[in-house]
Amino acid sequence: MFVDFKETVWFRVEVSEENKADVLDKIKSGEITDSNELCDYLEKSGSHDIDTAESMTVEENGGCATIQVEDNDEIIFENATI
Repeated sequence: MFVDFKETVWFRVEVSEENKADVLDKIKSGEITDSNELCDYLEKSGSHDIDTAESMTVEENGGCATIQVEDNDEIIFENATI
């Protein structure tokens, strides 16, 4: 069984001085739009601080589930209102 929680989290990726200007340009131009793209570009892993995680309410998620329980590839519970 799997239990999934939708949360907002800040990811921090350290960028070297050597790559700083290029990364900033790519972020400003929209070429890099999330932590996965940045990590792929830098070929490294990102990290997040669990203290930055915030649970989302169903209302904040437009009525869609923020908790979902799956067992044997079947969703057996979700807290969606729509």
